[in-house]
Amino acid sequence: MGVSQVVTWKAGQLDVFQVSQGTLWHKWLLGANWANESIAGPNGGVSQGNIHATFPEQVPQVVIIDGQCHVTVTDQGGVVREFHQGNDDTWWAAQLP
Repeated sequence: MGVSQVVTWKAGQLDVFQVSQGTLWHKWLLGANWANESIAGPNGGVSQGNIHATFPEQVPQVVIIDGQCHVTVTDQGGVVREFHQGNDDTWWAAQLP
């Protein structure tokens, strides 16, 4: 099970991403407590775009561009999916060609 590098794009917050049991997870440390959310997986997630896919174990690729976090993973069928989050905390999904 691979975990992304730690990224920071919000003041005072550390973020990591992990694919576990077919689901892409966002985990963040704010103060002394870790929180997490499902971004996408077999049962959906929080993304706009409703990606219901299974993801094999992998290290998510993460970049910060213009204040938005972009995470790229490949689903079980070999389709590359991109998820991004801006300052409003909404996750958006896209399928890359």
